[in-house]
Amino acid sequence: MAAVSAIKSALGTTPVTVTARDVAGNSATCLFTVTVHDTTAPVLQCGPDVTAWTSADGAPVAYMPASAKDAVSHSTVFYDLPSGGFFPLGRSTVTVTATDARGNIASCGFQVDVIQDLEPPLLTCQSELSLQASSCEGAVLAGLSVSATDALSPVTLSYSEPLDALLPVGDRVFTVTAVDAAGNSAGCGVLVHILAPEGCPVGSSSQAR
Repeated sequence: MAAVSAIKSALGTTPVTVTARDVAGNSATCLFTVTVHDTTAPVLQCGPDVTAWTSADGAPVAYMPASAKDAVSHSTVFYDLPSGGFFPLGRSTVTVTATDARGNIASCGFQVDVIQDLEPPLLTCQSELSLQASSCEGAVLAGLSVSATDALSPVTLSYSEPLDALLPVGDRVFTVTAVDAAGNSAGCGVLVHILAPEGCPVGSSSQAR
């Protein structure tokens, strides 16, 4: 009895014709069909959990998209709570569903935590800072001591002037602002004395003390 090789067939129904011949040239033929169904769901991977901070009763939250792959066809991904939409305070579960062309479904989920933060960051600045300029043009700010912390969320610092800016000779208030992820802010000022070196024109700068 002759062996029949394996047949690789596309999705759907494929007709197969089999013909047998003996050494005398006599032949016989039969027909059958091969039907291939896609019953495998897409491979779906959700993004990580998300934490957001707000000073209101909720916040719009954007999250990373899920990854969906299917061995046979394109997958359509659906989120029951859209990225960038409004999420209330507390924990919400985002359910993600991927469906391929044959209706096979995979799902996963992740958490979105929205935390209310009404407290501004704790910002501490030194009161004064004196710098000796090496030229009559002024000096670059150095040695500024600033501490900013927040009980719940990360803090971003901004300054009234860039930290690498050349500050002219004289006295000025250098302002520091701290903003947390919920938008709460705190500010402080440092009185900066830029002292001129000897020999700078009188009246256009402060002489070294």
